[in-house]
Amino acid sequence: MSAAIIAEASELARLRLQGASRRDLLGLLVAQAVMQALPGIALGSALGIVLAAAARVPFLQGLGSVAQTRLGAELSDVSWPSVLLIAGLGVPTAMAASWLAAHRRVSRSPLQCVTGANSPELARSGARLARRASAVLLAAAIALILLETAYGSSLCGMLAIAAVSTLLVTGSASLVLPAAKLVRSMLARLGSVSASIAADELASAWGRTAVTIAVFVLGIGTATCTATIFRSAEALVLSVLRNHFRGDLVITSAFREQGWLQLPLDADLAAELRQVDGVASVETERLLPLDFRGDAVTVRALDGQTEGSRKGQWLFVDGDPDAADAMLAGKGVLVSRNFTEHFRIGRGQDLDLQGPDGAQTFHVLGVVEDFVSPVGSVTMARRQLAKLARDALANYISLEVRAGHDVSQVAHDIRRRMADRYRLRMLTVRDFLASAQALISQVFHFTRTLTAIVLLIATAALLQSVISGALEHRRILSIMRAIGASRRHLRLTFVVEGATLGVMGGVLGASAGVLLSLLWIPLHLRYLLGWSIPIDWPWATYATGVGLGAAWPVLASLAAAQRLARMPRVADLVSE
Repeated sequence: MSAAIIAEASELARLRLQGASRRDLLGLLVAQAVMQALPGIALGSALGIVLAAAARVPFLQGLGSVAQTRLGAELSDVSWPSVLLIAGLGVPTAMAASWLAAHRRVSRSPLQCVTGANSPELARSGARLARRASAVLLAAAIALILLETAYGSSLCGMLAIAAVSTLLVTGSASLVLPAAKLVRSMLARLGSVSASIAADELASAWGRTAVTIAVFVLGIGTATCTATIFRSAEALVLSVLRNHFRGDLVITSAFREQGWLQLPLDADLAAELRQVDGVASVETERLLPLDFRGDAVTVRALDGQTEGSRKGQWLFVDGDPDAADAMLAGKGVLVSRNFTEHFRIGRGQDLDLQGPDGAQTFHVLGVVEDFVSPVGSVTMARRQLAKLARDALANYISLEVRAGHDVSQVAHDIRRRMADRYRLRMLTVRDFLASAQALISQVFHFTRTLTAIVLLIATAALLQSVISGALEHRRILSIMRAIGASRRHLRLTFVVEGATLGVMGGVLGASAGVLLSLLWIPLHLRYLLGWSIPIDWPWATYATGVGLGAAWPVLASLAAAQRLARMPRVADLVSE
């Protein structure tokens, strides 16, 4: 809206000279924005439904796998109230955007609009306003983060993220003038007239530059933050699974109970598997949900027949690896990090568990990373589970193959011996981890499409910025042509301007991604979902985002410059 109104500045000035009031012009521009927004709202709603229909199956399957629950088909139906609400918000959004963009323009006198006078003053006043807004938003974000940390309020967390996202816009706007001065001083050493004009253009057209950079910052920041969340969650799950399954084969039922949790098998199957030629050891695990203080926690019951092999497989947050052997010997339990954060029970304390067949007090030997439940998990020896429930089932059976034996042959022998009684799913640990990774990838697979859409929006904003800048400064460009500047010089002006916008947007966008990730992962997801996820930074994605942010504007500017550089030499001077 800012770029479009800038392009219409001379027409608005003529209407002012002919007697139109500021109120008339504001009403005209707001009405124009509404008329432009209506088809966009309709097409945007349709696009959202199409994207949801395409993404719902892999997204729901992947999310169900991570959450260990089967999401029903009704959850994938179109939420028409949400569609209507968002579509309805589009009209007042367009009206507010057009009013904000037009207010400062029509507040100037007609002569200032025609001659472009006081542009530096307007830029400086806009920068001051952006700095003040940034200070207020920063204070609000800090207060909301403190409230979320103190009370665990997810609402305060969402408001904090909204405040930070707005802060990214105002902060980017406040950095435009300092960045333009820096670029001007750097390019002045090259002695290029085109580069100097491009730097002056960025500084004088403060509003247009700020809007364009803000689009890039939000786009790249959102894309890199999403990639960081996905990478961190995937790395944690795979790390937990990789440390948990130490054998050569993982055996489960061929049927699922919910999400990625297979139907349990008879634990006596483990005794038969030990008799198979080539099998060195067999371990079982039972996952059982139990109520604890009104929440459903997951109990992980492990057999304790190969205690020494389990010492190094736990990701301890508090405690030492020897606690794993003590747990398997029945001397206590291990709890997950999110269990400790949720219930304030840590190493050295006791907890009381109530099962269907009894209650028991357990001593906490250590705190480990675990991703099996958003509320928390308690890991114990199989013999301890017997005090809570008479359960002879196992969800996972892992086995090691003796040296010199082929894993695939052992799996074939097991399948042949058990085929008449069990429908088994046997995977090597590598295949099991690959299967889990594929399921997790489904959750964020659709974000690649959203990232592409954000990139298209950023490209449109950049093209509009370059074109409106050329229209706003037709007089300068025409003077350059009249005194002998070639089209190559004009094209270089546009390319330098686009490259500067891209570098600023890419660097600030990557910084925004880091800031948003620090808000989402250690803070907000922890209170929203109950999981504590260590950050695993996808630096390659950040480098790609900065590279695309810097390169894409250059390509867009080159495309626009081919046409804009053909402007006539004298005609624009006559029109002015």
